[in-house]
Amino acid sequence: MYYYSIGNQKGFTLVEVMIALVILSVGILAMAEMQIVAIKANARSKNITSAIILTEGKLEELKAAGFSDPSFSNGTISEGNIDETGASGGKFDRVTIIEDYDSSDDMKKVTVTISWTDSMGSSNITMENVLSIEVD
Repeated sequence: MYYYSIGNQKGFTLVEVMIALVILSVGILAMAEMQIVAIKANARSKNITSAIILTEGKLEELKAAGFSDPSFSNGTISEGNIDETGASGGKFDRVTIIEDYDSSDDMKKVTVTISWTDSMGSSNITMENVLSIEVD
C-alpha cells in the first residue's frame, strides 16, 4: 500500500479563497462608492461654474447697457428656470437687484444671486458690484 503525505501539497484551501474574495469585494465596493462621490462632486462643480458664469454675464450685460438703458433702473429683476446659457428651461433662478449706492445718482449697486437645487441640496451664489457712470 502506498501512503501519500498531504503536508507537501501546494495550493489554496477553499476557506482561504473565500476570505480572499470577501476582502476583494470590500475593496471593490469602497472604490465604487468613491466613484459615486466623485461623479456627484463633478456635477456640483459644473453647477457652481455655470452659476458664476450666469452671474458674471448679467453684471457684464448691465455694464454694457449703461445707466441710460431702462433695464438699469432701480428694482428687482427675477428670472426663473434658466439654463447655463441664460435661456429658459433650466434649473437656475437669477435675481438681480439694482439700487442707488450711497445715495448717489452716479453710482449703482448691483446684486446678482443665482440659486439652484441639485443632488447635493439647495445652493446659491451672490455677487455684488458697484457701477458708476462713465466720465468722458
